[in-house]
Amino acid sequence: MTRQPSSLDWPALLSDLMERAAPLLDEPHLESMRDGLTSLTPVLILGSLALLLRELPLLPWQRMVTEHAWIARWLQALFKLTFGCFSLYVVCAVSLRLAQRKTIQPAWPTGLAVLVFGLLTIERLRPALAARFGPENLVLALVVALLTVEACALSVADAQVSPETKSTPREWHPVVARALLSLAIIGLACLARLLPSLTAFNTLLGLGDHLVSLLSSGPACVLTEVAHSLLWVLGIDGNLILGSALQPLLTGNAVANGLARWSGQAPRWIYSDLFRVYVVAGGSGTTLPLAIYLSRSRSQRLRQAGRENLRAGFFNRNESLIFDTPIIFNPLLAVPFVVVTGLNATAAYVAHALGWVTPAYIYLPRALPAPLSAWLSTGYDVRALALSIATWLVIPAIVWLPFFKVWERRILLSERLGGDEGTQP
Repeated sequence: MTRQPSSLDWPALLSDLMERAAPLLDEPHLESMRDGLTSLTPVLILGSLALLLRELPLLPWQRMVTEHAWIARWLQALFKLTFGCFSLYVVCAVSLRLAQRKTIQPAWPTGLAVLVFGLLTIERLRPALAARFGPENLVLALVVALLTVEACALSVADAQVSPETKSTPREWHPVVARALLSLAIIGLACLARLLPSLTAFNTLLGLGDHLVSLLSSGPACVLTEVAHSLLWVLGIDGNLILGSALQPLLTGNAVANGLARWSGQAPRWIYSDLFRVYVVAGGSGTTLPLAIYLSRSRSQRLRQAGRENLRAGFFNRNESLIFDTPIIFNPLLAVPFVVVTGLNATAAYVAHALGWVTPAYIYLPRALPAPLSAWLSTGYDVRALALSIATWLVIPAIVWLPFFKVWERRILLSERLGGDEGTQP
């Protein structure tokens, strides 16, 4: 019995989809935000170290901190200079990265962006400035960084094509252009800050707060994570598209949780960059149980793929498994890949919403195994450890098993018939 040809040309459709998505993968503003925020991970880990030491559940350590006040002061200084100044670092990192993409000298636009951001966030125009450089102004920091660099890039382009005059030396043209543009941008920033009733400054900030609340909701969390998985199934890294757009939101929520915890308040935001340790534990699709199944398969090819990727799965790396099995462009294995992500996101969000688990607020290296990362990132919450084990092994193991069995039978049949082991039977 011959297989009927499909009425749709799937390779052509997928090729066209990837061609349309290619510009998004290299979009300079999204890439600058992604790279800039990623470069700040060591800064957040340093601030998280202060949180870990402050909440270390050891009585001798707690007694020593109480007796030696300088330890608490140093921990507070480390935390305030990292988490407390997060938006300021974002302005520097994003404007620097975008200036490099625009092939202009980064010192001028980066310094100008920092100055504008400071003018827009200070409480009072006095010598003793009280600034708000925390995550509450993250949206403003991104807007200032992107717009300032774009304005500087236009100025540089105009200066390069402007006609030279005999009365002005050639080297003075870019200097004058930069000075005039800087004064204009600073003037607009002062106007927006001093006359909020005549501008949309406060309105835009309010809209940004509402947008953060909307995108941090439970339905948005589940839909976003499922979309990540769907992109992976099509051979597109979801972090390069959705991750680039949402990383400022997720990182800002995690930093806000850390600041709240330091102040003695309960962390507010459930969906953050650290929440994904429950959703994609072991990598996208939570494929560690699949790697375990593959390592015990009767098929030599599947057994080899499982054993090669088993160790990487413990440290949240599974790109090789996704391509070796393969999962991309594979309708059978795509189903559990997406379903597991949706179930994990739903279960984890509900557990947090019911107050069973503390929202994460401590940044750690991403290579840590999921249960250890969940336990530490929530301030040593044992309930987070239990939830992580459930979303890391229990739920994925149940979902992946029947689909693995079907896929294994297909591969074994293909091997017995002498077919190509590397193709989908």
